[in-house]
Amino acid sequence: MTFSIDDPETIERIAEKFELDKEAVELIKRQFKSLFLFGGLKSFRAQYLSHLVRAMEIVIREKCDNQLFQIRIQTLDPKKTDADTDLVSAKSFGRKPSGDKKYPIWYFTVYYHPNLDEKCLRVGLAHELGHLYLCTLSGKDPNEAPIEPRSSVFGVLAILEKTDFYKKNPINMEFNPQTPEEVLSMFSLLNNRRQGKYNIS
Repeated sequence: MTFSIDDPETIERIAEKFELDKEAVELIKRQFKSLFLFGGLKSFRAQYLSHLVRAMEIVIREKCDNQLFQIRIQTLDPKKTDADTDLVSAKSFGRKPSGDKKYPIWYFTVYYHPNLDEKCLRVGLAHELGHLYLCTLSGKDPNEAPIEPRSSVFGVLAILEKTDFYKKNPINMEFNPQTPEEVLSMFSLLNNRRQGKYNIS
């Protein structure tokens, strides 16, 4: 397995890790590449700390005809947060409905615990953005099961692609996974936490 999301072995390992059909992972990969891996400002390769956040804002504004859409990243109050369970979470907010008309998502906020280390924050953020992808850009019913693995597949693709970019360029890798297996392991642990299972891969 390599960092390249075009490596067939990488796709097979992701499908195996999250117990999904290879075709389901391939579909998310094709949409991910189509939406975010082209040139210019929209390409998340051209971004850094806010790379995927900014790319998704631009694409959702265009594809969903939602010009005011924003993604917000907000720190949780550590005094009011259970550090073992509420590490990264998200909530979407819509405008108030007018009559029978429903407005689109106005903004999507990702909340994170301030003591979370950088690698785990990026994994959690990528996973939550996977949920946003499923409900806005995938073209699938966002309630279609299984939701969590598909959100993590999106996140894995994002982290693999960005890390591949970093490896090909002389940029500090301190906050990035050192191996593709580490990426899968981190997302697997995140999924386990959400199912109440801790410290198992």
